[in-house]
Amino acid sequence: MRVGVLRLGRRAIISAAFLLPLTPLFSSPSHGDQVLRAHYSTTPPILDGMLTEEVWKTAAETRPFRQKEPTAGEVASESTVVKVVYTRHSLFLGIVCADSSAESIVATELRRDGDLMKDDSIWILLDSFHDHRNAFLFATNSLGTQYDALIINEGSEVNSAWDEVWKVAAHRNEKGWSVEVEIPFTTLRIKASEGEIGLEFQRVIRRKNEFVYWNSWDRDFQFEEVSRAGHLIGLEKVELGKRWRLKPYLLGGMGKSGTDGWENRSEVGIDDFKIRVSSTLTADLTYNTDFAEVELDAQRVNFTDPRSQLFFPEKREFFFEGASFFDFAARMNEFQGDTFRAFFSRRIGLTSDGQRIPLFGGAKLTGKMSALSIGALNVQTEEEGDIGSNNFTVVRLRYDLLSRSNIGAIVTNRSGDGGFNRTAGIDTRVVLFDNFIFDGFFMRSATSNVSGDENAYHAKGFWRTDLWDIGAGHLTLEEDFQAEMGFAQRAHTRKTIGDIAYKPRPKISWLRQMSLRAFFEYFTTPDNVVEKKITHYNLDLIFENGGKFRFSPHDRFDRLFRPLSLAPGVIIPPGDYRGQSYLMEYNFDPSRRLAGRLRFSPQRGFFGGSKIFLGLNPQWKPVPSLILDLNYEVNKIDVPQGSFTSHVVNAGVNYSLSTRLITSTTFQYNNAAQVKVFNFRFNYIYRAGDDLFVVYRDIRNRLDPELSDRALLVKFTHSFDF
Repeated sequence: MRVGVLRLGRRAIISAAFLLPLTPLFSSPSHGDQVLRAHYSTTPPILDGMLTEEVWKTAAETRPFRQKEPTAGEVASESTVVKVVYTRHSLFLGIVCADSSAESIVATELRRDGDLMKDDSIWILLDSFHDHRNAFLFATNSLGTQYDALIINEGSEVNSAWDEVWKVAAHRNEKGWSVEVEIPFTTLRIKASEGEIGLEFQRVIRRKNEFVYWNSWDRDFQFEEVSRAGHLIGLEKVELGKRWRLKPYLLGGMGKSGTDGWENRSEVGIDDFKIRVSSTLTADLTYNTDFAEVELDAQRVNFTDPRSQLFFPEKREFFFEGASFFDFAARMNEFQGDTFRAFFSRRIGLTSDGQRIPLFGGAKLTGKMSALSIGALNVQTEEEGDIGSNNFTVVRLRYDLLSRSNIGAIVTNRSGDGGFNRTAGIDTRVVLFDNFIFDGFFMRSATSNVSGDENAYHAKGFWRTDLWDIGAGHLTLEEDFQAEMGFAQRAHTRKTIGDIAYKPRPKISWLRQMSLRAFFEYFTTPDNVVEKKITHYNLDLIFENGGKFRFSPHDRFDRLFRPLSLAPGVIIPPGDYRGQSYLMEYNFDPSRRLAGRLRFSPQRGFFGGSKIFLGLNPQWKPVPSLILDLNYEVNKIDVPQGSFTSHVVNAGVNYSLSTRLITSTTFQYNNAAQVKVFNFRFNYIYRAGDDLFVVYRDIRNRLDPELSDRALLVKFTHSFDF
């Protein structure tokens, strides 16, 4: 394994040397040209959303925003003005969103990290490392609701599970709405000596389906493409303040697992002990970590591609903090998402069916040193049932090349429970002519008692503009390659894709844009025997009111080498199967209080039979404090081996007394897995970053009673800065 890692290191050096002579191709002179100077103040403004303090009157303001939609480059139909003030320890943004029809402002969301794109909202992108690649994203609406996320590699992933300490206050009047935002510099990990960071704004005027920007109104690029951002200058007196933040927790309650009796589940531990190693490097420590407050995964089934693994996102705070520094993935699906990920934190402390394994503790280091990004993690789990204790380690390095390109390496190691698994790999991202991006990697694994073909490699190139999407890619996971700390939709496979889309904007009053796409997926075994082919043809209509319609026929071929279980007693024998499916989907105008999505998909030739899929996803917001969600999916399957109907329900009632006092009630039902779930969570955010949770959950699993669980828990966190 050591020899393999050395070889990978030599390949990385050779690759970097090869890239340097091509500097003119890689350079991207297209960073935003707008510049805003921050105004220093010894006295922080009062957060009331009204911008009445004298300090706001002397601060510089942004130039007028411009539209990306509906008319690219036109001045926004409603005025937006942003001013930035800072003290030694915090950044303050004052934003005034004028509106000529203030009574029509859409404001329906009070939940933290709720879908603010359905509201009138303002979005703030802060590239605090000024690397033109990664950024922090903050958003709010006229109710002062908070949304925050990490933007990774110019939007290749947006991690909305990330939460940090910041404050916002909003105010509405007859002229529109305004907000004041305070973000501590410790949250931004800002480089105190730099004095300049990347900055961009997006405003959504929901009733008009209008999107306006400070810099990045060019339709060929997305808001999350950090390289398009403007610049905030003048941050010359920044101090990062206290270096340590200790966040212990107290947990009290009772629980009942499987067929066991009730037991005490009270615990004391440390959710996070954050240490600022330098202005851009942060260490996190955790001990006896608890995730009692984490929301449950949605119930899901996969009859569209039953041989592929479902991907469930990480929701635990310790792991998604700094997640951007560990990104090493191949994204080759029709609807984005990861086809393969070298490091997937859900492999730590969770079984494949979502059961929790106790964490003894862990340590993490994330941040940047000049052009070098660093992510290092070590976690020790405890024994749980027949699963032994394990140690998990990952080290990820990425070096920025030129304007938007990079080269990196990753090493992972799982050891314990009688064995080990290790991987090492190098990767690169190369950006040419602004719109062409090449991604690629090479990896090798080493596993106890395994030898043979243990390589994985990936290459993908794509050209993306507002009018065209053109791309192709390939991924190989060899027969003996194993990434036990990673995620693969399909193990031991080769996947090749081709993609072309034409996206004109016809001059039709009710139609904003249409898209004609052909997307091809081709799967073979490691020895090049075809196991699946599918061609997707998509017609998308995007309406002026924000609604969308899709009609999508698919040609499918599946080859089974072994029996496939669809349901108890329904076993599909090996063989070749051909079929066609048709998807019709409609997304309603998101500004309406009753909105959502409808999907219908019949399929002929589904493993020798037929399948009919119906998806109902309404969302009703009668008042801002109440949101009712329903996700109901039905699959009616009729094959020669039997017939059955799958029902999956994920329903939620979210009632919020304020942005700090939130309740969520979840009902889940999955008749295929014979699972029923009730989960209630009360969350009182009594100060920024600290919470009181009351959680009651009742999980009934008739298929495997040992996976049932009932619990009533109270969790309290309180942070100490020093």
